[in-house]
Amino acid sequence: MKKLTLLLVVLSMILASSICGQDIMDKSYVGGSLGIWYGVGFSANFEKIFKEVEDLGVLGFGAEAGFATKKSSYNWYGGEYGWKYTYIPIFGFISFHYKLDNPKLDPYARAGLGYVIVSASEYGDYTGNWASATNSYFDFAGQAGIRYNVSPKIWLRAAVGTPWIASFGADIVL
Repeated sequence: MKKLTLLLVVLSMILASSICGQDIMDKSYVGGSLGIWYGVGFSANFEKIFKEVEDLGVLGFGAEAGFATKKSSYNWYGGEYGWKYTYIPIFGFISFHYKLDNPKLDPYARAGLGYVIVSASEYGDYTGNWASATNSYFDFAGQAGIRYNVSPKIWLRAAVGTPWIASFGADIVL
């Protein structure tokens, strides 16, 4: 994971033909993230900036879908046991991007509603096979983050909140 993050940063720097900020109004972004949420996961996102809020910033809307998994195994009284959880969050959101004097920085806040699919599996030597269950639920999401402009088409992003506790990624301007 550290290698992938480093690779994304290095690629962004290589692709950066010039370091400059840009106006984000009427732009669309697509990107990916690595995040922490009940284990390590990844997500893909889309965002469209659609309305300017005079002297404050801009509003956007978008969606994010991800995948996170966590598994463990252990031995107990000579038997092997294990479990695995899989989380698939799918969220829609509204975002507010605060206007700063520095065009390279783009602080934002997001709020949304989504659907989370959870699968749990457990293995035990006594049963000899996997037992599994699925649970899905609606949930609210909220994030605070910042993007940094490294070229006219590439932004690096870091965020905290939900569905990811912490996430790092990159966005490309369409």
